Amino acid sequence: MKKISLYLSSLAVILLFFHLAFAQTAPQQVINPPPGPDYECEIILLKPGDRNENVKILQQILRNDPRLYPEGIVTGYYGPLTQEAVKRLQQKLGLPVTGEVDEQTSKIIFPCLPKLKLTVTSPNGGEVWEKGKTYQINWKIFYPEIPPFSQTELPFPILKFYFPGAIFVLDLIKSDGSLVTNIGQTPLPSQTYRWTIPFSIPDGNDYKVRVTLKGTYCPPNKICPQVISEILSDESDGVFTITREKVPPPPLPRELKLTVTSPNGGEVWEKGKTYQINWRIESLTFPIVEAYFRGAIFVLDLIKSDGSLVTNIGQTPLPSQTYRWTIPFSIPDGNDYKVRVTLKGTYCPPNKICPQVISEILSDESDGVFTITTPSQENIKKAIEILKDINKQIQELIRLLETIKF
Repeated sequence: MKKISLYLSSLAVILLFFHLAFAQTAPQQVINPPPGPDYECEIILLKPGDRNENVKILQQILRNDPRLYPEGIVTGYYGPLTQEAVKRLQQKLGLPVTGEVDEQTSKIIFPCLPKLKLTVTSPNGGEVWEKGKTYQINWKIFYPEIPPFSQTELPFPILKFYFPGAIFVLDLIKSDGSLVTNIGQTPLPSQTYRWTIPFSIPDGNDYKVRVTLKGTYCPPNKICPQVISEILSDESDGVFTITREKVPPPPLPRELKLTVTSPNGGEVWEKGKTYQINWRIESLTFPIVEAYFRGAIFVLDLIKSDGSLVTNIGQTPLPSQTYRWTIPFSIPDGNDYKVRVTLKGTYCPPNKICPQVISEILSDESDGVFTITTPSQENIKKAIEILKDINKQIQELIRLLETIKF
């Protein structure tokens, strides 16, 4: 154990030295306006054992999310660490988990700008918004033609790498495209904006919202001028209304149902690792949340199959319907666990005076049981092999450092 501790300490010192040394010498990425329609999109395939500049780009992208690539090492070598990070990305996005940058994964890692699309989802036509109230403007960037991303937002690590410092600019416009006023701006990765409508906006039923992504863009391995320009833009499909009149709240759906979707039975989760708990409420929209469930939270519990409480996992506010949980080692091994998600808060119909009593509004638990287990010896051996691979890479870096004059 002492040898392992000494090895890890030495490894940490070497990595820190490498980071400090190259932080001063690494060239800055140069970026440019969007490519024209004649720009050819390249499919870049990568696999374990490869060593090239494209692997460096892959590692730079992955390290933007420590949950995908906690080591964050950029060497240009496609080793076990990079392979595991790619698997995590593929699992997160619902792609086949191969650990290789195949054609589908390549289209995500090395996106083709002409195929990206920004779309405004709210307001999108028919809404009636009241002055002085706060509403949520939503949009997303996605691939319209590449399954399974026809309706899925582009992952944050990719956006951050290709569009560093880019911002979304929001404008209120008329149906003819004329500008009424600037609403505001927000940086990536945010794809939502809360807007309190000022009373100075004239009443009207021909308004739209336009969202524009502005910044710089450059394909990998290209030298481009630093020019801030419009990258992507979209506006509401239909017009909506802004009025001073009181707007009745949206009707509450006849039946709201909360459903836990993951874990839902059969999963095997290891202690010390982070997993995503997911649930959904059908027909629950932001206006309904604002009107009926303001301030409500989801409470997550780990329970046994008989319903007995093991521990509280955590809580998150509406409208979130996902939670990342790192399983503590204090949880006993077992194959009869479930997750229970409960929406707690106050409910009061509009224009009613109700006591401020926090209560359970909706609740659900996993349909089946799942397993929590201690990492196996096989995984420990795998970790040791990864450490050995890191050691090899560090030896190469040390030889490289010896050639650099400080």
